[in-house]
Amino acid sequence: MKVALYSSHHFLPFWHTPQNPDGIYNPANLNDWRFLAREAEEEDVKAFPANEHWVMPILNGLFSLDLPGVMAHVSMIFNFREKVISVPKRVWVQITTEASEQTAEGLPIVVKDDEVQVKNLWGGDNKTYNPFQLLDKEKSIDEIGKRLMSEFWTTFFLEKLQQTKKQTSQEANEARAEAERVEKLYSIIP
Repeated sequence: MKVALYSSHHFLPFWHTPQNPDGIYNPANLNDWRFLAREAEEEDVKAFPANEHWVMPILNGLFSLDLPGVMAHVSMIFNFREKVISVPKRVWVQITTEASEQTAEGLPIVVKDDEVQVKNLWGGDNKTYNPFQLLDKEKSIDEIGKRLMSEFWTTFFLEKLQQTKKQTSQEANEARAEAERVEKLYSIIP
């Protein structure tokens, strides 16, 4: 699945000030990328390979999801000029329909004429700071280790989408049944 990247959770399609993404995530392009981290006891900043960042299993899990017509939006700062990644205040994920248009550079046009061009499938204000906070806190050591693998996140987000689909379908069926009931009630009036 295409994964669009944003420098702030406020810029995601279904939040305060939706904007078009800063870039598209592709794990094949990260060989010379890095992230900067401060050690607790040292003042200088150390650089590490971007592939070692804690967000990579999440991004790779989303990237691996094979859902045609669907795309993910993640608030994770990728500085494409300097090839550095960093963490914004909140790392949020939203999953939507795929944008039908793109720029000449291949970026999806998510916002056009101040209107969001995609439909929300999953994600919004969930009061978290990162996707790990969406998980159950009481898990075995083995389960915690799995959370560091992209396969875990592929399954996690697929299950979230399936749960949302089931709930939305149920709500639609209930609304349809209620509409039919009301229509039948009033059918006695000529």
